[in-house]
Amino acid sequence: MYQTRHGASGSRLRELTDSAKMQTRSHRRRRMGKWIGLLGLLILSWTVAFPAEASVCRTIKDHHICILSIKRSAKYYWQYRAAVSIDGVKRPVEIYNCRDRTRIRQDGVVVSFEPDGAGELICSFF
Repeated sequence: MYQTRHGASGSRLRELTDSAKMQTRSHRRRRMGKWIGLLGLLILSWTVAFPAEASVCRTIKDHHICILSIKRSAKYYWQYRAAVSIDGVKRPVEIYNCRDRTRIRQDGVVVSFEPDGAGELICSFF
């Protein structure tokens, strides 16, 4: 064994350099693990789809009509269950029948579509 300038022997110097190499490797692994975790979190944030809270609004003959929620019937594809607001006044969920051009209110009364009203908008848009 030989002495170095700083007084450490060759085998001791090798141990120190091996130890330093192992520390830098583990440091690199931790750093790479952080980057992989950050990348995974970024990818996960792009894949998660949050429900949209948008409503379809149109101005028809000085009336502001918004479709707040809408659901199409699976059995009767010409029917929609929709909640609308007309000029800021919300209506409860009603059934809109696009084949007969009628809507069924919550109390069961069948009413014809108003000209250029919410029923016309629902049936022409969807």
